[in-house]
Amino acid sequence: MRVLIATGFIGLLLHGTSLAFPGPPDASAAVTNAPPGFVRHVGGDAAVLGAGRRQTEPLPAGRRLSMGDQVHTRPRDRVEIVLSANSYLRVAGQAQLEVLTADYPAMDFRLVNGEVVVDSGRNREKHQVSTISTPVGGLRVVRPGFYRIRVHRKRPVEVTVFSGRVSWLGLRGQRSELSRSRHYSLDLSAETPSVSRIDKYERATLDSWAKERSAFQLNCFWGRRPLVSIPAVIQPVRANAGYRIKAGGGLRTTGNSRAELLLSPGTYLRVAEDSEIEVMDTTYRGMRFRVVQGTVIIESASFNPKIHSLTLSTPSGELQMGTRGLYRLDVVPGQESEVSIYKGRVLWTGAQGRRTQLKAGRRWFLGNSSPSLKPRSAGLDKNHRMDPLNLWSKRRARELVQVNAGLSLARRDSAYPGFGYQNRGGWVLSSKSQWFTYVPFDSSPRSPYGFHYTNIRWIRGRDLRETMKIAGRPPRQLLHDSNRAQNKPPMKITNAVD
Repeated sequence: MRVLIATGFIGLLLHGTSLAFPGPPDASAAVTNAPPGFVRHVGGDAAVLGAGRRQTEPLPAGRRLSMGDQVHTRPRDRVEIVLSANSYLRVAGQAQLEVLTADYPAMDFRLVNGEVVVDSGRNREKHQVSTISTPVGGLRVVRPGFYRIRVHRKRPVEVTVFSGRVSWLGLRGQRSELSRSRHYSLDLSAETPSVSRIDKYERATLDSWAKERSAFQLNCFWGRRPLVSIPAVIQPVRANAGYRIKAGGGLRTTGNSRAELLLSPGTYLRVAEDSEIEVMDTTYRGMRFRVVQGTVIIESASFNPKIHSLTLSTPSGELQMGTRGLYRLDVVPGQESEVSIYKGRVLWTGAQGRRTQLKAGRRWFLGNSSPSLKPRSAGLDKNHRMDPLNLWSKRRARELVQVNAGLSLARRDSAYPGFGYQNRGGWVLSSKSQWFTYVPFDSSPRSPYGFHYTNIRWIRGRDLRETMKIAGRPPRQLLHDSNRAQNKPPMKITNAVD
């Protein structure tokens, strides 16, 4: 008996330890305990018409759909339904969906009208079958992946296969295999679907409810509040944390002040003292700003060039980020611009359209006008890496990862509806620090400085709403306390009005 009790206690302790000590997700980490047909998320005023009923009723999160239920969404509504372990069906606005079968492993739906996204992930089960019936036939998921299906009453059915594979079983006996990276148009009268390739920004429409509401938002500042210029307003104003700079505006730090801005989820822009930037475009697919003078540092743990774009305009040409990483740009009017690439790569477009790929591990000096001169480079020595500004940026990265590790479950869960799966993560405001930090959805990415972000699905996948809390066990300190850092910031961090 004692052996059984000890074994159970050790198992419980290990289970709680796995929750308190986040790490890289494995095959079972993202598996949810929710049953098939379980409504995981509802945004807006979605309704359900139960089988055999005449009137619709509000669709609550947590309800399990049964055969014959019909889900109705309005233009701004969003619904997420569990298909099976690690697989979800996301219903966009202005859609009508009927449940044909809600028993694993056969999950069948009929999409009458609107748009749905199928997120089918890998799991240990081998006999997973999900079918979406449409007016032109059934679409059966053959391999795990991401699919978008659109049904219009008077148009062909549109299917975009981002990854994986789908089988089309037409009503007239047509059979076709729909492979990844293709957009298909299915017509009842056609024997084969029309095919076209998807461009690199097509993934940005994978989740139609994702919002680009955080780009160039002031996360926090040090010292005096930065000056923000507003279009059509002559006199600049001093902004507090939370202020979002719109296209056409700008930000300027004075004296001994610094600022940190949010770009696409997982990407930060840090502006040093006596620096000025101008915002040109705030959309994730065309983000662009101009560095007028001073120094900026870009830290990105999740930049994806297929759905994101970031271009820096300087007096020495344009710099386009090619991947996630760590970048520093120093601009002095009338002199060469200096780009330090610690991790990642950059495409430089100079005078007369000359292009050069700038690789990592070097400092690049960019000329102002001559198209014949190639950019010069030098190595990144230890003294440059230990620059006070670089040390400050590293400390900020550590602090933000610490804030991420200390978020409550409710805070983590709030990121997904606002940003959608396409961005692979979202910004979450910490109630303790009043800073926005990055919460990933499907992985455990690492900051360019080496710090790991805690994953939202790694936690949600174990259905923490039902897990037990082990009393008396403190959460693991993922990183060293930032107060023990040897290099203190040159000024006090504040978000208050001066």
